[in-house]
This record gives sequence, C-alpha cells and structure tokens, in this order.
Amino acid sequence: LLPGDPIGGDRLFEGIEIHHDEIDRGDVMLGESGHVGAVATNGENAGVNAWMQRFDPAVEHLREAGVVGDADYLQTALLQQGGGAAAGGGRGAVSLELVGRAAGHADRIALDTPEGTFTYEDLLGASAEAANRILAGRHDLDGARVCFLVTPGWPYVVTQWAIWRAGGVAVPMAVSHPPAELAYVLDDAEPDVVVADPALLDRIEGLAAERGLTLLTTSELAEPPGPLPSVSPDRPAMMLYTSGTTGRPKGVVTTHANIQAQVDSLVEAWGWREDDHILLHLPLHHVHGIVNVLTCALWSGARCEMMPRFDPVDVWERLARGHLTLYM
Repeated sequence: LLPGDPIGGDRLFEGIEIHHDEIDRGDVMLGESGHVGAVATNGENAGVNAWMQRFDPAVEHLREAGVVGDADYLQTALLQQGGGAAAGGGRGAVSLELVGRAAGHADRIALDTPEGTFTYEDLLGASAEAANRILAGRHDLDGARVCFLVTPGWPYVVTQWAIWRAGGVAVPMAVSHPPAELAYVLDDAEPDVVVADPALLDRIEGLAAERGLTLLTTSELAEPPGPLPSVSPDRPAMMLYTSGTTGRPKGVVTTHANIQAQVDSLVEAWGWREDDHILLHLPLHHVHGIVNVLTCALWSGARCEMMPRFDPVDVWERLARGHLTLYM
C-alpha cells in the first residue's frame, strides 16, 4: 500500500490479494480523493499491526522493494520516507512530523528557487538521497553536527532536510562571513561533516582540510536509497550562532520539538494555509528566515519563493508582480 493508492480496490504483492476492508480506517488518515496520505502516529496502531501480521509475506515483498523498513509499522511504507521505492526514497520508521506532513502535499509546489520549481515529492526524494550520502554507511548521525555553507535555494533546503533525516544537527553558516568567522564556527561546532556549494568551495575547503573534516559539495549529495533512522522530537535539530555583539558568538541548540512549537504558534498566529505563497529573501543562518518563513511554509504545505540574497530592487519588482499572500 503506497501513498496515492486508492483505498478502494485491490493490489497484488507476490500473489497476495490485499483488500481495502482489511485496514482499520481508524488508523489511516485519507488524503484528497480518498487516497492514502498518512498513517496515524498517536500510538493507536493495533489495527494496523494486526493487518501487517496477517499479510507479512506481502510486507516482506515491500521490504525487499525498499519501501518498508520495519514490518511492525505500516507507516514505513509512506512517501514521507522519500517517495517510496519508485521515487528513490529511503526506508525507516516515521519520525519527523515535518517530513510526514510533506507526504500529504506531495504533488503541490513547495519551492520556487533560482534552480527551478520543486514539489514536496521532489524534496522528499532528494533529501532522502542526500541523507544517505551524508550518513556514508552509518545507521544514524546520532546528533553529530553538520556545518553547511550553502546559498539560499534548492540545495540549501535539501541539505537541511537531509541532515535532519540522517539524525544530525544542522549548523547553517553565514555565506557573508569572512574566513575567520567560518573557522570559529568549525572549531566551536566540531562537525563530523561539512557541506558547501561548489561556488563557495574556495571559502571553506582549506579550513576543512586543516581540521581534517570530511567536505562534500551539494552536487555530490546523491546516494541510492537506503534505511534512514528514526528521529524523535526531543533530539537536537539545529545550532544557530548568536551575533556576538557582547562576546564571541555562541551556538544555541534547538530540538525538533522546539522548532515544532515555534512553528505551531506562528502558523496559528499568521493563519498559514496550504494555498499561501510567500517570498523569502532573509539570511538563512538566523531563526527568522529558517523557522518563521521557510519551515512554516513547508509545514503548512504552502509555496515558498526563495531569492539567493536580498536586493531591494528585485524584492520590490517581485512584490509588484503580485500573487503573494504572505510577506515578512
């Protein structure tokens, strides 16, 4: 049973007929037009578990196909793990709600960037592949820091989501900072891996080499799909550095639960909807651009239009063209 499959009708896996009436509808949330969108993660999975046990051979077929990572939980077959086998997604248990929500908006446009226009399905697939590249054979980054020096755009979002889905802590670096500030962040954060735009490689390559750090470019972040770890909300998600006005910058760690609490309050206060369209030109090493705009938009199934930098003329011209519903 894959995202987008109609609840009505049958599917065949290894000759086993799976009927929609075998699924406890209390455990399945339907998306648009009666299609599978997501599975409830509130712990009430008895009906699903019983169904999985009854059709364990079919589940094994899904596991072999790279769609199911754990036969005890139907939610491992969802698009939120990167688009399923057909879309090159990874496997593993559902954990991050941000990623799970994206599965329900798979066909909607998520991002307009200098690199092109991308759907939520594109983001799920690309971030799963990038997560496997960052993992480099490990099961879980387990809170390891990953510093990334990436210009706002498609590679930035893919890298951020990949770090989270691999179980790491995302440490965005300011593209405007001089070498001394970049070196300070590397020394303080002690990352396992550094990711950089190819265009910014000369800014960070020498610093990473001096510290013996693994350096990847965003163009290298593609790996065949494989298992992805389960990441609980209480795990650290991001480390942002203070401005250093009254002392050296300090890395402030927030958990996935912290970010979700911020997003929940902002979505309610601003009245975010999935049909919203927002312009983003804020720096993405500060909380406002990362959480208030980018993450709120992706949490809501909305459309985020990203500029690589703030330019007043470009911003005014874009605002004048209209079709934006939010701006901050």
